[in-house]
Amino acid sequence: IFTRAAADSALKEWYLPVVRSQINEKVRLLMQIERGSEQVSGRRAVLSLHVRRNQGVGSRADGATLPTPSSESYAEERVSLKNHYGRFEITGPTIKAMETDRGAFDRAITSQMKGVVNSVRRDMNRQLFGTSDGVIVRLAAVAATTAVTFHTSATDTQKRQIEMGMVIDIGTNTPFTSAATGVTITAIAIGSNGVPTGFTVDSAITVTNGDRLVRTGSGGSGAAQKELTGLQTIVAASGSLFNVDPATEPVWQSLVSSNSGTLRPT
Repeated sequence: IFTRAAADSALKEWYLPVVRSQINEKVRLLMQIERGSEQVSGRRAVLSLHVRRNQGVGSRADGATLPTPSSESYAEERVSLKNHYGRFEITGPTIKAMETDRGAFDRAITSQMKGVVNSVRRDMNRQLFGTSDGVIVRLAAVAATTAVTFHTSATDTQKRQIEMGMVIDIGTNTPFTSAATGVTITAIAIGSNGVPTGFTVDSAITVTNGDRLVRTGSGGSGAAQKELTGLQTIVAASGSLFNVDPATEPVWQSLVSSNSGTLRPT
């Protein structure tokens, strides 16, 4: 009997076209920001802010002394420019091997260029939500091990930013001081709800409870800030933002309605 097993060496494999991405490439906040963005160059972007009204006004009796003259008041907003990079490397034989549809599902340069651009955009989207200092998530204490777990304060959103192959630094913040530099995430443990519960790195490290995880080389705040100024910094009720201090110009202060961490009804 000529069975399927007997015919196996004579059977072909049928390759369907195109690569099916299994990676979430959505960058919803970045897309919204880009709609109202403006191209700039130079050392930084400078904007003029109207921060105080003319207070030389008042009501007087006929012939009385007029209000003391005043004027409108302005502040200078200074936005430093940030640099974002993505790199890939391809060998000549790989380019040759992937130059036709018969030989590959995708072209070498096209696939790598598209992929690294998407990776940069996704990281920028994460930065726009972030705290401006490069911190992605905080970690729990471990000693001389490759298995790392998250701090109790870590949110599901923060945990989901961890990805296979990510090269990271771990350390303390303000300014960022590395305890472990350039380690690579080699495995991720996923919980029953689909959220990572921890991960494995390629070399043994020691983590102090509450240490921060950043992309390697990206940590830093204040003058050492490398990432975009995120929403969590922009909406803070205190601290200077883009050269304007709300302690001096109260109109620049955000209204924070935290609800003490309790979710509001929908």
